[in-house]
Amino acid sequence: MPTEAGIIGLLLLQLVGMSASATDPPHPMLYFDYDSVATLRSKAINSHSRIADKITGAVKLMKENKADYLPPESVSDFKGSVNEVYGDNLCMLAMYCLLFPKDREALKMAHVYMDTLAGYSSWEVAAMPHDEMPISHTLVGLATAYDFLYNTLKVEQRKKVFMRIRLSTHRYFERFKISGWGRNHIQTETFTNCVALLIGALVVRSHDQRASQWVELTATHLNVSMTLLSMIVDGSLSQGVSYSTYTALSVFTFTFLANRHLGLDYYSHVWLTEYFWFLYGTTLPGYRECAGIADSTAVWLYGPEAHLVFLDSYVIKMGYANWLAEKVSRARKDHGILKPSYYRQWSTYHLEFIWYSEEILPQAPSVDSSLMLYSDWGVTTYGGGATAGHTFLTFKSGVLSGQALHMIVRKGLFNSVVDGWGSFNPQHDHPDQLSFTFWPRGEPFITDAYYGPKLTVLNNALLFGPSAQAKCNGLFEGQVGECYQSFNWNEAGVLDSTAHLVASYEEMDTVFMSGEAVSSYSKHMGLSSVYRSVFLLTPDVLLVVDHVMLNPHSTTTHLSAIFNMREGLLQLKWGVAQLFNKGKHYYVEWCVDDFKKQQNSSVLIGGFEFPCEHKTRETQFVNVTVPVTTDTPTRVAYLFYRDGSIVSPPRFTASGKHGVNVTTTIDSIQYNVSIATEHDDPEARFKWLGFPGYGSMATTSGKWIWYGFEEYEPAYLLVHKEIITNLFNVLFLLVSLLTATLLVLSKSSWSHPVNQWVANNLHVMVTIVASLFSILFMTFIFLQPQVVSPYASYSHYSLPHIFVSSLKFTGSEIVTGMFDRSPDFLHVKIPSIVVRYPEVEHMFGRFIDPCVWNENDMDKNTMMSGWLSSIYHNPLSHFSRLESNRSVVVKEFLVAVKRRPNARLVMATVDGTWNLKLPWAAKAIGSSARVIYIIRDPRPWVAALLKSKEYKNVIEDLQYTYKHSTCVIQNQYGSLYDPVWNELNHITTGESWMEAYLKLLAYVWYADTASAIINNANMSLDSYLVMRFEDLILEPENTIRSVFEFVSMPVPPLAQHYLLQVTRSNQFKLPTGEQIGRQNLEWWQDYLSAEQIRTIEEICQPVMDMVGYERVQYQ
Repeated sequence: MPTEAGIIGLLLLQLVGMSASATDPPHPMLYFDYDSVATLRSKAINSHSRIADKITGAVKLMKENKADYLPPESVSDFKGSVNEVYGDNLCMLAMYCLLFPKDREALKMAHVYMDTLAGYSSWEVAAMPHDEMPISHTLVGLATAYDFLYNTLKVEQRKKVFMRIRLSTHRYFERFKISGWGRNHIQTETFTNCVALLIGALVVRSHDQRASQWVELTATHLNVSMTLLSMIVDGSLSQGVSYSTYTALSVFTFTFLANRHLGLDYYSHVWLTEYFWFLYGTTLPGYRECAGIADSTAVWLYGPEAHLVFLDSYVIKMGYANWLAEKVSRARKDHGILKPSYYRQWSTYHLEFIWYSEEILPQAPSVDSSLMLYSDWGVTTYGGGATAGHTFLTFKSGVLSGQALHMIVRKGLFNSVVDGWGSFNPQHDHPDQLSFTFWPRGEPFITDAYYGPKLTVLNNALLFGPSAQAKCNGLFEGQVGECYQSFNWNEAGVLDSTAHLVASYEEMDTVFMSGEAVSSYSKHMGLSSVYRSVFLLTPDVLLVVDHVMLNPHSTTTHLSAIFNMREGLLQLKWGVAQLFNKGKHYYVEWCVDDFKKQQNSSVLIGGFEFPCEHKTRETQFVNVTVPVTTDTPTRVAYLFYRDGSIVSPPRFTASGKHGVNVTTTIDSIQYNVSIATEHDDPEARFKWLGFPGYGSMATTSGKWIWYGFEEYEPAYLLVHKEIITNLFNVLFLLVSLLTATLLVLSKSSWSHPVNQWVANNLHVMVTIVASLFSILFMTFIFLQPQVVSPYASYSHYSLPHIFVSSLKFTGSEIVTGMFDRSPDFLHVKIPSIVVRYPEVEHMFGRFIDPCVWNENDMDKNTMMSGWLSSIYHNPLSHFSRLESNRSVVVKEFLVAVKRRPNARLVMATVDGTWNLKLPWAAKAIGSSARVIYIIRDPRPWVAALLKSKEYKNVIEDLQYTYKHSTCVIQNQYGSLYDPVWNELNHITTGESWMEAYLKLLAYVWYADTASAIINNANMSLDSYLVMRFEDLILEPENTIRSVFEFVSMPVPPLAQHYLLQVTRSNQFKLPTGEQIGRQNLEWWQDYLSAEQIRTIEEICQPVMDMVGYERVQYQ
């Protein structure tokens, strides 16, 4: 390796002779070329003037305070503190000088700035010699300024600055090969340092092609990171919102530079397309702050205006991001205290100017709900992106670093480039499972602790004690990984933590969130369930219910709940915590479901300071401590509310094995909340709630909510309420008039003829009035809302048994994968080592089976029907015969059956042999049957079989079928052997057709799909669902809702995340090798010729029309 002196000498030789008259590589070139400069200058005084004004204001301040903003002359002073600000500010200053070249004072300052940085012997911070991040900022600043201001530099200045850029980039490349950030992925250090290396290398390459190696290797590493990042399909980063903007800034910069210089297009990358929604849903009402989950501050570390304009210009192009950028900028102008810190306040101005597109007009996002679910992160928010005065709520329950990275590590995916958790270093995670924040009407109440030490007490979560292994909370122990400045992800148990969201729903202006986090606590504490439910009852009132269960031998005796409040004056009066802040009072009340535990509980308030971000931060808290026992579960309800409503304390009205009921009264309206605490048992949930959801609510104002299901009011109210209301009004008017008339007449003379008539018919009048009063009273009672079980009319409802069928290679494994991600279901293939056919006369075909079984054929297949019924209705008994089987698969399945005896069975066929037997299967299973039939466009299906060579196996299977299938041999069911198969039989036995694989496969699809659709046509819509594979890919969220609505079960967040990951990441494939993704749905049009496509369409057209597949239109 050449010495540093040798490198410098080599550089001097290369740079000798560089003069103004030489034909130099054109600059600028990083973000735009020289020909674009005039356009940029024009935009600075027109379409981009708002951003240009921010840049101008910043430079004005720099010129007025040069001593504060120019880098110090002494390198020791430069290295004596955090120095990232110098590189960041230089980018903005250089952009200003490019846009406004007549400002000679600013240009001179920029030259001095660059000369000073280039003259330093090193750029790291002395106290952090192994931290390369400060070097990255300086390298990016100097390289960017060199690129922008190249044509203003004298020859000697160019030489000096370029030499330093090349030397620093070379050094950085050597560090890249040995440093952790050169091996790791999806962390701030990796993206920041690698993008700095890329920028330096691109600038150097414009003069020295030997730097191409630096560019290529850096880009290759970043490409791997982008591939891994595509697995995070919700746009989140587990390090937190504000810290994510640090990482995202480098991701966006790389995306732009890779497209401009390397021809790589990441603009449709799923993480980029979703990052806007991550920012939107975590922006507090009023656009002043962001959610403080994990390592976050009250504001974004970088941007987010630059991030947002980038997204609108190159990724989403809908105006949503420009709209949010304007909102944030305006809020910052109105609330100056919430500007970015001194170190970062101007760091993204140049990129905001470059990336902004005036052609994309700001437009408010069109959203159906204020609830946002980040299924990878394990976070759900309510009220994000709303105007000031809207309530904001967050709840978190997720795995270390999010679902995607957790799965990559645990399953060993991408193992050629991923070395376990060491490739990700999740030090910015927090012990914050089941944490929540509450901002009623947009004002802070229950708040985050923000960036700081990793302590459970700072995250509004639960602790347990006493614990001999407690390290930082006295006798109490929090979640694994806590007690350090960085999250201790190497601690035992951290990697096994599988906390997850259970529910996330918004219904009728209320919100229900819940999560399970028992695995986030050390096993020695003996916890078997730690389940928290959060209900936003009104914008001012939040109900939180904790459910804790212990193992029989647990030594844990108490739980301790902590709720942090960063602002206001906190007091404790008469057992109620009261917070006074900004002229408003906020209250915390609580109760326990057990009177004895309530008597032995305690509440206290306190506060402390903790170090963070080179300073200290304060928090104050309410601490509720409750006894827990091994014999019964412990349930604690907390009520958080503010001035403006009359609220009664919470109380438990029922507490049983399967759940609890909690009630409170708000402004004379009683709210009754029901929670199924055995959340992973659908039968237990059904017993407690009357439906298989996770929670419900009823109020005396007439509101019934089944969370996760459709809104409900009793049928008689829905049909007759308007009529009854009108009748009530009419009766009230009549009674009032008659009563008034009688009162008047009773005081007047009876000599008048009218009065005489009234006197003669007085008893009739009294009877009429009394009857009307009775009717009026009964009508009033009838109209009063009663708190009843919303599922009262579904007393005969039974939990579903699911049967999935399709042709092979149709994508059914994606559907069954959704059910696999929920503890409510057990999935098994048929036939398989777990489920074997009984020995009966019928011989199934392979791949397909043309024998039609209808519901009228039950008496002909009694053994098969008994076999199928036994599997679904008595799985424990049925599968017990497998006890002697030593297969790992069988053993794991038996363990699952015993552990989850009430899980609903999902039986999925491995091929198309059951497609024509679905009516029979539904009747054999019973009224609880839910049959899902999956179809796929015949053109990609045929193309996939041809491309993967699977057609050879299909030929063999068809030949087997026509030799062994019972109804083919005996035709024992007469007309039930669909005649369409006769033609296919002729095709498969004729030698002239053996080479015509494409036609054969098209006929297979046509015959099987046509027969299935026709023969299944009479099945009830309640028990039969036809699903297109393409809908799964194009509309995954709508499709999963449709599927789970069909089976009458709630959509689990984990199942939704699985489907989004499979369909959006472009990292999953079908068994035939096709990549799954919406951009890959049309791949067959390139693989097949136009003639081949027309052939398939001619054969399959009748059925294609039935299921909505359109023909290709050729010019």
